[in-house]
Amino acid sequence: MNDITVYEGVTYAERPEGAMKLDLYVPEREDPPLVVYVHGGGWVAETRANVPTPERYAAEWDCAIASVSYRLQEVPAGSSLEGMYDPSNPTPRGSFPDHIPDDEVQKNVKDYVGTMDALAPEDIARTITFVVTQPARVDINEVLIRPLDQVQP
Repeated sequence: MNDITVYEGVTYAERPEGAMKLDLYVPEREDPPLVVYVHGGGWVAETRANVPTPERYAAEWDCAIASVSYRLQEVPAGSSLEGMYDPSNPTPRGSFPDHIPDDEVQKNVKDYVGTMDALAPEDIARTITFVVTQPARVDINEVLIRPLDQVQP
Protein backbone atom coordinates (compact mmCIF):
# COMPACT_ATOMS: atom_id res chain seq x y z
CA MET A 1 0.00 0.00 0.00
CA ASN A 2 1.29 3.49 -0.89
CA ASP A 3 2.11 6.16 1.64
CA ILE A 4 -0.41 9.00 1.49
CA THR A 5 0.40 12.68 1.87
CA VAL A 6 -2.46 14.77 3.24
CA TYR A 7 -2.89 18.46 2.37
CA GLU A 8 -5.67 20.01 4.47
CA GLY A 9 -7.37 23.30 3.72
CA VAL A 10 -6.04 23.88 0.18
CA THR A 11 -7.74 26.93 -1.36
CA TYR A 12 -9.27 26.06 -4.73
CA ALA A 13 -11.46 29.13 -5.29
CA GLU A 14 -11.70 32.62 -3.85
CA ARG A 15 -15.13 34.13 -3.22
CA PRO A 16 -16.02 37.54 -1.76
CA GLU A 17 -17.27 35.63 1.32
CA GLY A 18 -13.94 33.81 1.73
CA ALA A 19 -11.81 30.99 0.34
CA MET A 20 -13.33 27.69 -0.73
CA LYS A 21 -11.13 24.83 0.48
CA LEU A 22 -10.48 21.17 -0.15
CA ASP A 23 -8.49 18.41 1.51
CA LEU A 24 -6.19 16.34 -0.71
CA TYR A 25 -5.06 12.77 -0.09
CA VAL A 26 -2.24 11.98 -2.53
CA PRO A 27 -0.42 8.65 -2.98
CA GLU A 28 3.31 8.67 -3.60
CA ARG A 29 3.32 8.16 -7.35
CA GLU A 30 3.79 10.38 -10.36
CA ASP A 31 0.65 11.99 -11.83
CA PRO A 32 -2.02 10.03 -9.95
CA PRO A 33 -5.59 10.21 -11.28
CA LEU A 34 -7.91 12.36 -9.18
CA VAL A 35 -11.25 11.45 -7.56
CA VAL A 36 -13.26 14.51 -6.48
CA TYR A 37 -15.40 13.60 -3.46
CA VAL A 38 -18.48 15.76 -2.92
CA HIS A 39 -19.70 15.26 0.64
CA GLY A 40 -23.27 14.40 1.52
CA GLY A 41 -25.72 16.68 3.25
CA GLY A 42 -28.18 17.46 0.48
CA TRP A 43 -26.38 20.71 -0.49
CA VAL A 44 -27.41 22.23 2.86
CA ALA A 45 -25.23 20.61 5.55
CA GLU A 46 -22.07 18.63 6.38
CA THR A 47 -18.42 19.40 5.53
CA ARG A 48 -15.45 18.26 3.45
CA ALA A 49 -14.35 16.27 6.53
CA ASN A 50 -17.40 14.05 5.95
CA VAL A 51 -15.49 11.50 3.84
CA PRO A 52 -15.02 7.93 5.10
CA THR A 53 -11.38 6.78 5.35
CA PRO A 54 -9.95 8.80 2.43
CA GLU A 55 -6.37 7.70 3.14
CA ARG A 56 -7.37 4.05 2.79
CA TYR A 57 -9.14 4.62 -0.54
CA ALA A 58 -6.30 6.74 -1.92
CA ALA A 59 -3.83 3.97 -1.04
CA GLU A 60 -5.97 1.05 -2.27
CA TRP A 61 -6.90 2.71 -5.57
CA ASP A 62 -3.54 4.45 -6.03
CA CYS A 63 -5.32 7.72 -6.83
CA ALA A 64 -5.55 11.17 -5.28
CA ILE A 65 -8.77 12.14 -3.52
CA ALA A 66 -9.95 15.74 -3.19
CA SER A 67 -12.75 16.27 -0.67
CA VAL A 68 -14.23 19.68 -1.41
CA SER A 69 -16.17 22.28 0.53
CA TYR A 70 -18.86 24.09 -1.39
CA ARG A 71 -21.37 26.83 -0.80
CA LEU A 72 -24.50 25.50 0.86
CA GLN A 73 -28.10 26.33 0.02
CA GLU A 74 -30.28 28.34 2.39
CA VAL A 75 -31.95 26.21 5.04
CA PRO A 76 -35.37 27.39 6.25
CA ALA A 77 -35.39 28.73 9.82
CA GLY A 78 -36.52 26.08 12.29
CA SER A 79 -35.30 23.21 10.11
CA SER A 80 -33.79 20.16 11.81
CA LEU A 81 -30.58 20.91 9.86
CA GLU A 82 -30.19 24.30 11.54
CA GLY A 83 -27.36 23.14 13.84
CA MET A 84 -25.34 21.25 11.21
CA TYR A 85 -23.54 24.20 9.64
CA ASP A 86 -19.78 24.16 9.13
CA PRO A 87 -18.55 27.40 10.75
CA SER A 88 -15.49 27.43 8.47
CA ASN A 89 -17.65 27.45 5.32
CA PRO A 90 -17.56 31.07 4.10
CA THR A 91 -21.19 30.95 2.95
CA PRO A 92 -22.94 28.56 5.35
CA ARG A 93 -26.34 30.06 4.61
CA GLY A 94 -25.59 31.43 1.16
CA SER A 95 -27.12 30.40 -2.13
CA PHE A 96 -25.54 27.99 -4.57
CA PRO A 97 -26.36 29.73 -7.86
CA ASP A 98 -23.34 28.56 -9.81
CA HIS A 99 -20.83 25.75 -9.85
CA ILE A 100 -17.09 25.85 -9.36
CA PRO A 101 -15.55 25.64 -12.85
CA ASP A 102 -13.05 22.87 -13.52
CA ASP A 103 -10.36 25.34 -14.51
CA GLU A 104 -10.39 26.86 -11.00
CA VAL A 105 -9.93 23.45 -9.41
CA GLN A 106 -7.28 22.44 -11.95
CA LYS A 107 -5.37 25.71 -11.52
CA ASN A 108 -5.07 25.32 -7.76
CA VAL A 109 -4.55 21.58 -7.33
CA LYS A 110 -2.20 20.99 -10.28
CA ASP A 111 0.72 21.54 -7.91
CA TYR A 112 -0.42 18.52 -5.91
CA VAL A 113 -2.05 16.21 -8.45
CA GLY A 114 -0.90 15.42 -11.98
CA THR A 115 -4.01 14.65 -14.05
CA MET A 116 -7.73 15.31 -13.83
CA ASP A 117 -8.61 13.95 -17.27
CA ALA A 118 -9.73 10.49 -16.19
CA LEU A 119 -13.49 11.21 -16.11
CA ALA A 120 -15.56 12.92 -18.78
CA PRO A 121 -18.69 14.93 -17.83
CA GLU A 122 -20.92 12.33 -19.49
CA ASP A 123 -19.52 9.66 -17.12
CA ILE A 124 -20.80 11.62 -14.16
CA ALA A 125 -24.12 12.41 -15.90
CA ARG A 126 -24.72 8.69 -16.62
CA THR A 127 -24.06 7.81 -12.99
CA ILE A 128 -26.44 10.47 -11.70
CA THR A 129 -29.10 9.34 -14.19
CA PHE A 130 -28.72 5.77 -12.98
CA VAL A 131 -29.09 6.81 -9.34
CA VAL A 132 -32.18 8.98 -9.79
CA THR A 133 -34.02 6.44 -11.97
CA GLN A 134 -33.90 3.56 -9.48
CA PRO A 135 -37.21 2.19 -8.17
CA ALA A 136 -38.35 3.25 -4.70
CA ARG A 137 -37.30 -0.10 -3.19
CA VAL A 138 -33.65 0.69 -4.02
CA ASP A 139 -32.05 2.91 -1.38
CA ILE A 140 -28.92 4.65 -2.71
CA ASN A 141 -27.43 7.14 -0.27
CA GLU A 142 -23.85 7.44 -1.51
CA VAL A 143 -22.19 7.02 -4.90
CA LEU A 144 -18.50 6.92 -5.73
CA ILE A 145 -17.60 7.77 -9.32
CA ARG A 146 -14.16 6.73 -10.57
CA PRO A 147 -12.60 5.64 -13.84
CA LEU A 148 -12.31 1.91 -14.50
CA ASP A 149 -8.60 2.24 -15.17
CA GLN A 150 -8.16 2.84 -11.44
CA VAL A 151 -9.28 -0.69 -10.59
CA GLN A 152 -6.39 -2.55 -9.04
CA PRO A 153 -5.67 -6.21 -9.95
